[in-house]
Amino acid sequence: AAASPAAATPAAAPAAVTLPPPPQRSDAEVLAARRAAAKLGKAATYSLRAVVWHRGGDASFGHYLADVQRARGAAEYWERYDDTAVTRITPATAVGPHATAVTNGYLFFYVSDGLGL
Repeated sequence: AAASPAAATPAAAPAAVTLPPPPQRSDAEVLAARRAAAKLGKAATYSLRAVVWHRGGDASFGHYLADVQRARGAAEYWERYDDTAVTRITPATAVGPHATAVTNGYLFFYVSDGLGL
């Protein structure tokens, strides 16, 4: 008798990553920093850190992907999350002027770079 094909096993999900908690600042500290920055004529700046985007013909067809900026030590890099596949991509692929994530983005996640002080 012929051997039956092996049952396909689902791909393992990427390992969970534990991130440190963000620094906690009181509302009063944030407000004071904003007032100080305003007096100096400086504004808060933000960096794009992630984009959730759609690949497909329209909202009823296709699926969603996420491009996320990651950091390990001083090294920053971008990864694309596509179901269970995670691949490293270039910054231009993630957020360049013609990046699919930018032109088809649904959610854009920004992180404050500070108040320019």
